[in-house]
Amino acid sequence: MNKLSSFELFWLMFMLYDSPYALMLLHYLAQAQGLLAAEMMILAAFLGQAVLYMAVKRAEQNLQVNAKPNLFLKMYFYLSAVIITAIFAEMLAAEFLNLTPKWAIALLFLVPSVYLAFKNMRNIAYLSVLLLPLSLIGYVMLFLGNAESFSLMNILPFAQDNARFFFSLAHILPFVMQGAVLMVLYRELAAPECALKVSSWALWSNIFLLLGEYILSCGVFGAEESARLLFLPIELARILRIGDALLRVEVFSVWHWTIAGVLSTALFLDLAAGSVEKEAARRKIIFLALALWLVVAIFDDVTAVNFLFEIGIVVSVGAMAGLIKQKRSGRREK
Repeated sequence: MNKLSSFELFWLMFMLYDSPYALMLLHYLAQAQGLLAAEMMILAAFLGQAVLYMAVKRAEQNLQVNAKPNLFLKMYFYLSAVIITAIFAEMLAAEFLNLTPKWAIALLFLVPSVYLAFKNMRNIAYLSVLLLPLSLIGYVMLFLGNAESFSLMNILPFAQDNARFFFSLAHILPFVMQGAVLMVLYRELAAPECALKVSSWALWSNIFLLLGEYILSCGVFGAEESARLLFLPIELARILRIGDALLRVEVFSVWHWTIAGVLSTALFLDLAAGSVEKEAARRKIIFLALALWLVVAIFDDVTAVNFLFEIGIVVSVGAMAGLIKQKRSGRREK
C-alpha cells in the first residue's frame, strides 16, 4: 500500500474543504468592495489553511505519512502566491483592459490534480481530477450570469423553471465525489482510528476561518448586517434573479456549505472507522450536526432540506464503505 505524502494529504483536504466556490466568492467580494477587502478575505482564507496544515503535521506520526516539510512549505506558499497573484491579475485586467479571464483561478486547481494523477494513477489521485469539474459546476453557473443566460437552460426549456434544481445539483455532486474521495482516502490511511482526530482538527481550522471572515465582515458591512448574514444563507438562484447587488451576501453564506462539508466529513470518517471507543465522540458530532441543521431550519427551511440531504449522501457513502470493509475483513478471517 502506498503511503500519502504530506503534500498529497494536504491537497486532498484543500480540495475537500475549500472548493473553487471559496475563491470564486472572494473574486466577487473584490468586485463589490475593492482590493483591500479582497486582500483581507484572501489572507483569512489562507490563515485557515495554515491551521489545517498544522493539523496535518500534528497527526503526521499517527497517519505515518512521508514528511518533507521544507519542500511542502515551499509548494504551499508558492501555490498561495500564485492564486493571490491570479486573483489580482484578473481584477486589474478587468479594470484596465476590460478583460475577464473567468477560468484563470479555476485552472490553478488542475495543476496539482494532474500532478497527483500522473504520479499515482491507480490510487487516490485521479479522484481529485474528477472532483475538479464537478466542483466547477457552481463556478460556471455563477460566471455565466443569470438563469436566463445559462446555455443549458436555453437548450432545455423545462430548466428555466427549475433553477433551484440545477443549483442543488451543483452542490450535491461535489458532496458525492467528496464521499468517494474520502472512502479511498480512508482505505489508504495507515491508521484509520486517527481519522476522527484529523477531521476534528480540520473542523476547528474552519471554525477559525469562519470567525475571521465574520470579524472582517463587521468592518466591511457593519456588525448588525453581518450578524444577519451569518445566519441567513441566500439561495444562488434567488441572487441570480435579483442581480449583482446581493452577490456579496453569498460570500458569507459559504459558511453553511463549509460547515456542512466538515461535519459530514467528520461523521463519515467516524462511521467508517467503526470504533466502539469513539461512541461518545460520535454522539457529539451527530448532536452538533443536528443542532446546526436546526439553526439553519429556523431561518431557511429550503436550505435546511438541502443541508440534510447532503449530509445523508456522505453518511450513506461512509456507511457503505464501512459495510464493504467489514465484509472484506470477514472474508479474510475465513
